[in-house]
Amino acid sequence: MDPKEEADRRKRPLYKADPSCFFGKEPSFLPEQEEMPSFILYYFKMDMRNDLKELNRKKDMVCLVLSYPPFNSRNNETHRGWILDVLEITHKVSESLHKLENEENVAELSELSSEINRLLHHSIHDIEAHVPSDIIVEMCRWRFIWYRTANKPTLDLCIDDFMIRQILHSIQIPEIQVVWIPEANGKTFLCRLMKLPPVRQMFDIVIHINVEFLAVKDIEDRIIEELGFSKSSRGEADEFLRSQNFLILLDNFDGCQSLYPKGNGWWNSDKTQTIAFINNEFNRDAHVDLAIWREDHLLSWNLFCRIVGKLVVHSSSIQPLAVHLLRQCCGHLLATVLIARALKDVKDVSIWQHASRVIGFRPTTSQSTDDRILLNALAFVLGQLGSATNKCLKYCASYLEMEGTHKVDLLERWMKEDLITTLDEGEQIVQHLVDALLLKRIGNGGSIKMLDEIHKELLNFYKGEMNPILLVELDGRGLTEAPKSEVWEEAIEMYLMSNKISKLPDNQNCPLLSALFSQGSLHLRVISPSFFQFMPILQILNLSHTKIKSLPKSLPSSRHS
Repeated sequence: MDPKEEADRRKRPLYKADPSCFFGKEPSFLPEQEEMPSFILYYFKMDMRNDLKELNRKKDMVCLVLSYPPFNSRNNETHRGWILDVLEITHKVSESLHKLENEENVAELSELSSEINRLLHHSIHDIEAHVPSDIIVEMCRWRFIWYRTANKPTLDLCIDDFMIRQILHSIQIPEIQVVWIPEANGKTFLCRLMKLPPVRQMFDIVIHINVEFLAVKDIEDRIIEELGFSKSSRGEADEFLRSQNFLILLDNFDGCQSLYPKGNGWWNSDKTQTIAFINNEFNRDAHVDLAIWREDHLLSWNLFCRIVGKLVVHSSSIQPLAVHLLRQCCGHLLATVLIARALKDVKDVSIWQHASRVIGFRPTTSQSTDDRILLNALAFVLGQLGSATNKCLKYCASYLEMEGTHKVDLLERWMKEDLITTLDEGEQIVQHLVDALLLKRIGNGGSIKMLDEIHKELLNFYKGEMNPILLVELDGRGLTEAPKSEVWEEAIEMYLMSNKISKLPDNQNCPLLSALFSQGSLHLRVISPSFFQFMPILQILNLSHTKIKSLPKSLPSSRHS
């Protein structure tokens, strides 16, 4: 080598900074190709894997949230496109990490690392509007199965239902082909999943196999045999699977192996084809398109407890009611936040009971709604507001601009409509509605708008000119006489539990009554023969723990106890 070239070579740094490798933490350093020590390659590959793992955890979190209402009814094309990009780059990196022997592959990884950085900064502002950022950060952390903590509400909050909903939502993306489900009861969970009508409609073939202690090749042989083919007919079996929409459920899969049989002849991008497996071990180098963690589906519970406060966690009288209420919400994140804000620091058990009744109400056929749970949540929240605040909110539902209205203009309108008497009163009402999430501030707080879902259901709520959920709650008040006739005529649900009423009246006209609860009324002995004659839609009747010995023939075919 020429002495001058040698001197120039010695002056060059051993490593050069590559800004394209910045992952939001520290810049990575790529060695010059002709002087690349093996240990630098090792750490570079390790950093790449860690950042890719972080990206995929974010992708798993986004997939989970998008399966929950109200997100699962929104147009989520931006998130969907991002999910597809994450799946694509994961495949590319997996392939490239095995090819680091030459300069060309190192340059390729540098480009991929820049793309990973871009994808890591994908905006989730719409999710953060409902879920606090620190909860999202916690969900995005990689967790080890043996480190995860048990939580009692896991047993009560329909977690399996939430997980199945996510699976059904996610497999509508054809590129999600391999799904890992740790921490699930394989026998019951997978059996339930494969019997669901949507699964049977989506897939031509659904197979459930216990593959404990089997190698990947043996698993493939078992799948082929399950389809009725012999091992010698492998080509024919591959061709058959390639033509089908299939869901293959593998129980007790050994996570120390890598299951991503792209090399076989099964996969067809024009078909919906998914492999889902359950195990309690995971190989960090194994490739999956989606991981569905059971504990992540405590999201609505954690969100609810965060807003309501420690009262829920520590109160033996409140926590069962909170769990029941969350079951009624079915994981609806917006309804959960609305209810939680309305119940923040509330210690009155009767209010919690009322919330549970309202959120579980089934609207009549005359009520128009696309989102029953959100409508019911709003009905409860509005019932906790004062008269003046309700009137101002009704005005907003009718006249607030969709893109937002200047707060000053809104207060002036309220003044002209005699909804408020002073600007200070209006400021307090605005703040109250913002705290309840019924309104939100935009533009540095200078303007006010309403979430689209809330606006739509508020219009449905007000359309009937009266509260669409009329509950008559007279339980536990020591009443000795039944309510008057006009109360029965308007009631949709009647609660008379634990009173001292001895007789229910004759010939009550109850065209709207769908549920009557009178359990625990120890003085109740008699129901007149015609009592049920004019209750055409009565569906639920509870007269347990009363002294009634027989029911009149006028009783319709209700559920009763």
